[in-house]
Amino acid sequence: MKNGDIFKRTMPFVWRRLGMYLLLNIGIILYFALVIFIITLLASKEAIIGIIIFLIACPIGLKIYSFGCQYISYMIKAAHVAAIGQLAVHGTIPEGMNVVSFGKSKVKEKFVESNVFFGLDKLVTGAVKQIQNMITRVGNIFGNIEIVQNIVKILNLFVEIVLGYVDEAVLARVFYKNEESSWKSSADGVVLYFQNWKEIIKNAALIVVGLILFYAVG
Repeated sequence: MKNGDIFKRTMPFVWRRLGMYLLLNIGIILYFALVIFIITLLASKEAIIGIIIFLIACPIGLKIYSFGCQYISYMIKAAHVAAIGQLAVHGTIPEGMNVVSFGKSKVKEKFVESNVFFGLDKLVTGAVKQIQNMITRVGNIFGNIEIVQNIVKILNLFVEIVLGYVDEAVLARVFYKNEESSWKSSADGVVLYFQNWKEIIKNAALIVVGLILFYAVG
């Protein structure tokens, strides 16, 4: 199955992630509306209590919101990855299931592994950011020369594409290789990912060129 066809088949995951963000944003708005309402009621009587509530409620609400966005989004992405892997290898979803139910079943089956990869995703993101910061610092040596800064942006985007999806690719292998231990699937997955570095770099370069053209036209 072609990449475009896989993307179309798995669009329900994209809509679910958008719906999740919408619901969480509505939730955080209602949360702060309630906090402000409570503070308003207390302001005329016990202002200090209102201030304390505000100082406690704000960071708690934002932490819950941030974690909810990241965790729920990653679980949906993990289900999406499982469906992509299935379609890429077999071209079809098992009979009696759709892409969403298949993805959910794989995440439930590998729930512990999915949570481990949620943490791993943060480590990969952090490592990519460190590399990007190093590239940015090297670029800053040349000052604010526009062409140099544009090259830095392109290199940072390239690094993000090449390295940013290591954990998703490995997770897809973990979902697919049920007969292997998750540790062996993960270890082999990392090796296989970087063994295909030529193809990965070529695809990343094509994506970067496409994005540059898209922004240039825009």
